Amino acid sequence: MTKRIFTTILLLCAVLYPSGRASAQQIDSLTLATGDLEAISRTLPDEYLDTVQIKGSKDINDYSLLGFAYGVDLTTTLFNPQKYGNKMGFRPNYLAVFYTHHEKMFRFIPYFAIQIGAEYSHSGFSFDKESKETLDGISSLKYSLAAIPAMAQIHVDMKNFKVMAMVGAYAGYRFGLEMTAPEPEPDPEPEPQSFQISGRDVELKDPTFMDSFRRFDYGLRGGVGFGVMFDPVEIHLGALVRWSWSSLYAPDYYSKYYYRFAYPLDISIYASFNFQLNKRTGNTTSMLKKKAKSIVYGED
Repeated sequence: MTKRIFTTILLLCAVLYPSGRASAQQIDSLTLATGDLEAISRTLPDEYLDTVQIKGSKDINDYSLLGFAYGVDLTTTLFNPQKYGNKMGFRPNYLAVFYTHHEKMFRFIPYFAIQIGAEYSHSGFSFDKESKETLDGISSLKYSLAAIPAMAQIHVDMKNFKVMAMVGAYAGYRFGLEMTAPEPEPDPEPEPQSFQISGRDVELKDPTFMDSFRRFDYGLRGGVGFGVMFDPVEIHLGALVRWSWSSLYAPDYYSKYYYRFAYPLDISIYASFNFQLNKRTGNTTSMLKKKAKSIVYGED
């Protein structure tokens, strides 16, 4: 029964192809209405249907890409307690290389891919001069990040176009730290800061940002993209969001009782050139018709 159902579906696809064989002529004489589906399967004898080999395709969208990306980073930082002078920065020279392997999820859904890569990007923060806000006397900070992202991708392929959505995680290392400070203003000697906890005064230590700067970074990575395919080359345009879960500094470096956090949030906008490492196949209508014709009639 299962074989008869699958054969019926394949014959529906194959009927659009002209053929001089007797079985095709019988099918062409039928009206493809809902009530005629069973009639199509009854047209061919069981002896013929038993010779039809129904094999699941293992190569639908099963191919690999090697891509090289270039773009820019839009950077900011989420502070807690919040700082209102923080603005988004523009950092050029986002570089990345990605390996993408397309495969069927659960061996059934042909819209899945796994993507891993290596990235060189930038992050940091900058305060408006008008706000006069600083972080321990620092008005802007910039650093480079080397990261390894790993993401799951859902994609929808057409003949020459595709749309993509990615989500995953990353791990990286911060380096190349650059800081700037505002022009000093003549102020009287500041008094030591202190506050009271449980009836006792606690004097804050002199904060040293560099001593508490965290080098290792990790967090979430995801985004969307659009691709144009000229086999064996694909050109992708996309945007990736990187949300760090590693604070720029140890939360208790300023005070053991007064925690502070700073989580970078960046957007990488890029264009990439991708090279297909093996032949791309797909589940377009024309490909399904050709595959059905080959299975039913034994033609290439």
